[in-house]
This record gives sequence, structure tokens and C-alpha cells, in this order.
Amino acid sequence: MSIECRRLDKLKEAITKSENVHATLSYCTDVSHAFVNRREYRRELLLLLLVKVYQDLASPDYLNICQ
Repeated sequence: MSIECRRLDKLKEAITKSENVHATLSYCTDVSHAFVNRREYRRELLLLLLVKVYQDLASPDYLNICQ
């Protein structure tokens, strides 16, 4: 819901507080590719939020960062 409402702050909070951060990040990536039509917003979501969360993990997932 936070993706649709464009509340990236709440999305980041939900991802970092989830029990399975990797699965939540993967889900958000899939949703952004499938349902976010505006290119600018998708870029903001992927680059400015999801990549930064991936990089902040204890063991960054470089494969998903590159995707």
C-alpha cells in the first residue's frame, strides 16, 4: 500500500522491520516492475530506496542491487 501511496518513508520502515528483509525487498522489487508505470517514480523507488536498503544490510546482496 505504501508503494501506491508513494510513502517511501513508510515503505523503508516496513522493509527494515519485517521478519524476512530479503523476501520483502524481493517482493517490493517485483511489485515496482509489475505495477509502477511512471518511470520517474519507479527509478526513485528502485534506486533511492531499495538499493540503499540492500546496501545497508549486514551482507549486501550485490546480485539484486545490480538487477
